[in-house]
Amino acid sequence: MAAEDAPGLRWPDLAGASGSIGTGQLSDSLPTAGGFSFLSWPGSRDRFLDVEPGAVAAVLDAARRGFELVIVDIGRGTESLGCFAWECDRILMVAPAQLRAAVAAARLLQDLPPVDTALVIRGTAGSALDAPLVADSLGLPLNGVLPELRGTAAAAELGRLLEFGKRKAVRRFAESVLHLLDEGAA
Repeated sequence: MAAEDAPGLRWPDLAGASGSIGTGQLSDSLPTAGGFSFLSWPGSRDRFLDVEPGAVAAVLDAARRGFELVIVDIGRGTESLGCFAWECDRILMVAPAQLRAAVAAARLLQDLPPVDTALVIRGTAGSALDAPLVADSLGLPLNGVLPELRGTAAAAELGRLLEFGKRKAVRRFAESVLHLLDEGAA
């Protein structure tokens, strides 16, 4: 989100956390951007301490108790999968509509915990592969197609990514995914 100047704790600050973390303590300590609280890694190239699995569990437990919805960008690496994925109640896998990405997603599925997992395809109607076909081949429900938006990378670099939420295509996509998440919780 490139909100580097927003005051608040980042993951390295919580690397040694253990035990129970109070929900108020966590929410008061997190930075906010666009009305959303977030917990991120600093944007520098410095090497930081790894966050212990116990600290991840404590932070995510407090987040679950204190927030209506918690979204975790797990990333692609096996380290982050081992640390974060096992703390998730539901996983949305995001993949571009490309053959190589579908093959990589199939491999990644083997490392995911046994929780509800669904697919979000990143692309457009003219993408190389059909989104329902990719979802079918992976054995996952398709939760939506994330539209390709010009200027996303530049907006992320400039800290203006939240402005994309004003676009009709993004709002429509977000509403559909949130609706499906509500259905899954019921």
